[in-house]
Amino acid sequence: MSKLACPCGEIIPDNTDNLPYKGHLFADTGFFALFESISRDIASFMAARLSGTERQWLANYFGKDSPMSDEDLAHTIIARYLIHAPMSVYQCQKCGRVHIQHGDRSMWFERFTPEAKPHRDVFQK
Repeated sequence: MSKLACPCGEIIPDNTDNLPYKGHLFADTGFFALFESISRDIASFMAARLSGTERQWLANYFGKDSPMSDEDLAHTIIARYLIHAPMSVYQCQKCGRVHIQHGDRSMWFERFTPEAKPHRDVFQK
């Protein structure tokens, strides 16, 4: 997605990473399955390393067998599962409405208006 129109007239852009008004949402029913998948892939790599088949594992998993640091490998495996969250969430910086993408990954969003005036940024600590 590149832009989302808010009913208040604001345009919410999504044209880069690390946006302070964007989040990712996982339903509880699928959240813990993510950890199982991540753990399974990391354990599979560790088993391949111990058995001496690390390069073959990398070729099968990534399509290339170039070695990478352990940190890069763990980061890449985790990102593979988390970066494509089933739902995106945006908060309008102007009016505070929260826009939650439908779980079917369509471009349909449910909108919720905050009760507090002025609104609080839901993504800030």
